[in-house]
Amino acid sequence: MDLSTTAGIIPRCRHCGHDLTLKLINFGAFARAERLCRAKAEPFYPLEALVCRQCRLVPTRDLLAATDIFRADYAYFSSGAVPLPAGFGWLFRIMV
Repeated sequence: MDLSTTAGIIPRCRHCGHDLTLKLINFGAFARAERLCRAKAEPFYPLEALVCRQCRLVPTRDLLAATDIFRADYAYFSSGAVPLPAGFGWLFRIMV
């Protein structure tokens, strides 16, 4: 399926720079995942997977700028990943 442009702009592959004109799948509309649930209604955005005809990368369509997503209140903390390795300590001990 050929891809229609958003506001006249054809998205470009972040790997090779070619135009992304092929849509793989449209998942429908979703709220932004990095936000915690709030009482008020949140905006929904279309989630589409595209295909680069040149390098075959399959990115999602970017509709928001990174500065709109990764703000000071961004809810990701890498220290939150500590319990996962700690939980596999037993496996490390029996393998070594």
